[in-house]
Amino acid sequence: MGVTRSQSRELELILRSGEQVAIKGQFCVVAPDVRLGRNVTIHSFVNLYGCAIGDDPRLGTFVEVQKGASIGKRCKISSHTFICGIGSNATILGGVVIGARAIVGAGSVVTRSVQDGAVVAGNPARELASKATA
Repeated sequence: MGVTRSQSRELELILRSGEQVAIKGQFCVVAPDVRLGRNVTIHSFVNLYGCAIGDDPRLGTFVEVQKGASIGKRCKISSHTFICGIGSNATILGGVVIGARAIVGAGSVVTRSVQDGAVVAGNPARELASKATA
């Protein structure tokens, strides 16, 4: 899996829990205080710190979810996405798709899908800007 010894132990404990976590890649960091639901799919270069991930989500490559964030059931977080900024505590409601290269601001409540490259914040989250796509 390409993780450090301590990360390997953490992932081993998660995988033993019977929650069917699929790590599809390498270089993932899952902190010990992360709560994972059932049927979680995590791709390469994902960092999860102090967050809660619901059932049946898919986390693409180069995704970071910070402390206090909550991802609902059946969410798709596309690649190169950053959930939460300083302060964290964002909530992504079930069924929401977060587009590639999107940024979700700290404390946001995301009730609708977010387009690729969008910057959203607020409660409910609204688009503040859109990053130019390459």
